[in-house]
Amino acid sequence: MEEGGGGVRSLVPGGPVLLVLCGLLEASGGGRALPQLSDDIPFRVNWPGTEFSLPTTGVLYKEDNYVIMTTAHKEKYKCILPLVTSGDEGVGWWKYEFCYGKHVHQYHEDKDSGKTSVVVGTWNQEEHIEWAKKNTARAYHLQDDGTQTVRMVSHFYGNGDICDITDKPRQVTVKLKCKESDSPHAVTVYMLEPHSCQYILGVESPVICKILDTADENGLLSLPN
Repeated sequence: MEEGGGGVRSLVPGGPVLLVLCGLLEASGGGRALPQLSDDIPFRVNWPGTEFSLPTTGVLYKEDNYVIMTTAHKEKYKCILPLVTSGDEGVGWWKYEFCYGKHVHQYHEDKDSGKTSVVVGTWNQEEHIEWAKKNTARAYHLQDDGTQTVRMVSHFYGNGDICDITDKPRQVTVKLKCKESDSPHAVTVYMLEPHSCQYILGVESPVICKILDTADENGLLSLPN
């Protein structure tokens, strides 16, 4: 892409402008944060093609709410930003409920329509083990003395509610990561959606550090009763 005539145009006459939807969310459950860029989380830009329309549900966007991003190669992209609403307006923030070994729910509460809840994923150990055969379920950290400790485990929760975009069940990968903190019970939670209705839920806490070394080759943890 290049800039010309005060705007952004395609290098190919009549070609479409690449639109990048920049996500914004608030997660609940003891902490609110957006993660720093990390190799632990896969990010991918999907080219939507010429027939692209903005989503009408979930986080909302407007064509005139954007910034122009320039790459190191001087390519220019139009990045459409989500609309930010105050806590008192009808849309509200999406929040997430994570129950280990059971489910992940997404919901929002509105003063007019009440609470709307969506099942993002449910736990099935057999399905997770099949997923773990093709994905990294247990990641290590190399200590200064050369020993390895488990740094993060990933669990697959599938069979969520049917997605109105893909007509397939929603699914989520839950990443449990050790994160040192001055507060022993601090929890940081974030949610990403790298693909439509395919989510990544990150949970980081000092509490997790104590149990990660119990993870087996499938990332399954041995928890006290």
